[in-house]
Amino acid sequence: ATPLTPAASATRAPGPGRLIRGPLWPLAQEMTRFTVVAAAGLLITEVGSVLLHSGLAAGPLSSVVMATAAAFAVTYSGHRYWTFRHRQHRGVPREGASFLALNAAGLAAQVCSISLASYALGPLTAMTYSIALVTSIALATALRYWSFRTWVWPALPSTPAGTRQQMAAG
Repeated sequence: ATPLTPAASATRAPGPGRLIRGPLWPLAQEMTRFTVVAAAGLLITEVGSVLLHSGLAAGPLSSVVMATAAAFAVTYSGHRYWTFRHRQHRGVPREGASFLALNAAGLAAQVCSISLASYALGPLTAMTYSIALVTSIALATALRYWSFRTWVWPALPSTPAGTRQQMAAG
């Protein structure tokens, strides 16, 4: 294979990465990172609780609490140091408390969605329960993403262009 020269790369068809780059590219990257970290947290909760309950004979509630605590630590670290690393940081104690409170709000949104589906629609079949569960997880995830960006790791304060140039020079 011959190395690509600037002229050869200019004639290549645009790939998916080149098509979406633009003003929304940083948001797309952040949302992708958020999804990866959230998926890791979900996996840790699921696998951890099953292993603790089945493998170590921990109680069902203890298993869920311990696995969720581990997932909390992983997702907090992943979001702080990877997903939102480019945003404002206010210290671990404050961010951790906000993160915990907003995760609890996301859980409450999930419980409310499932309650509404279960009690307003009557007994749910396995299929309708699964649909309600996936919908509630999607809504809670959107709430978490927005709230983390807004309250836990807000955008850096904007500075005038001249100030930025002075900061870079000095």
